[in-house]
Amino acid sequence: MEKQIEKWINDINDLAKIAESEPQLVYAAYVYGTSKRWSFVSRTTPNVSKYLHRLEHHIKEVLLPGIIGRDFISDESRRILAVFITLRFLSFYTNSPIMKNRFRI
Repeated sequence: MEKQIEKWINDINDLAKIAESEPQLVYAAYVYGTSKRWSFVSRTTPNVSKYLHRLEHHIKEVLLPGIIGRDFISDESRRILAVFITLRFLSFYTNSPIMKNRFRI
């Protein structure tokens, strides 16, 4: 699992570099591609949330600031962005709370 997390973090870092010039493209790539990779794992792997904290950190600290055009995203702003998925405005899931509840036997 650690190797896969590291690969996903590298993908997030690559998207963040592109976001400087193409934020809409990166948003679409993240929502419709990259995030789907760990979405499946989060539904099928027990106790996966303990591995995804590093990934969430990179999404919050590296990717989101690049897409939104800010240097810093507060925890409150991150929670607001996660809520927008419920309203179908944006799709920036926050991994940690969701992952704990997705795997059920």
